[in-house]
Amino acid sequence: MVDLLSVAHNRLAFTETTFPALLKNTNWDLVTKLHVKDDRSTDGTYEFLADHYRDCPARAQFVSAAFGGPVNVMNQALKNCETDVLVKVDNDLLLCPDWLDELLLVLEQNPRLDVLGFEAGFGEGLGAIDAERSCIEARHVGGIGGFRTRIFAKRRPHPHERFFGLTEFMRHYAECGWLSPDLPCPLLDHLPFEPWCSLAAEYVEKGWSRSWPKYPESMSDYWSFAETVA
Repeated sequence: MVDLLSVAHNRLAFTETTFPALLKNTNWDLVTKLHVKDDRSTDGTYEFLADHYRDCPARAQFVSAAFGGPVNVMNQALKNCETDVLVKVDNDLLLCPDWLDELLLVLEQNPRLDVLGFEAGFGEGLGAIDAERSCIEARHVGGIGGFRTRIFAKRRPHPHERFFGLTEFMRHYAECGWLSPDLPCPLLDHLPFEPWCSLAAEYVEKGWSRSWPKYPESMSDYWSFAETVA
């Protein structure tokens, strides 16, 4: 069993796409508690999440506050985490069916790992959802993945410049890996077509996102499963 953290800061169009997918495609039998954390959104994201977080089949808590960035959000969630693993996802991540089952299976098979990331493009290609998976060693992963709470027992990551701090913490204190082969779980701000390109640019301009390169068209199988974006 794990705690699941869903993080949002504005980007309503992303949230309207990804949060329903989280509710639909997560195996809630594996989740003790869903932590929905809104970093004081002002574009309708707060209202959307307040209306929909109770649709979660598992126990769920919704909190909106001026956290000041995803690292602070994660530190707050850790204070109320009830299990040995905190799985963190953001509101730009589109989750595929059975994603949590696959992530936890590999994490359980590798007890030495502190963090297992599953951002698209870092495994050895795309595998079927039920493919046999393992992990690839990494110095750090992004903010999306499964985190064993043991690495936070003595210290917590220190945020800086809103978006940063977790990578530095992982480099110093965590043994990390990437799930491989990849799951088809794309990030909406990486998609190379509309309306996602324009939305991503708008969110960067407003300071709600960081700027990222787009996926190549050769990765189209990563999002072809999802009629909501393809």
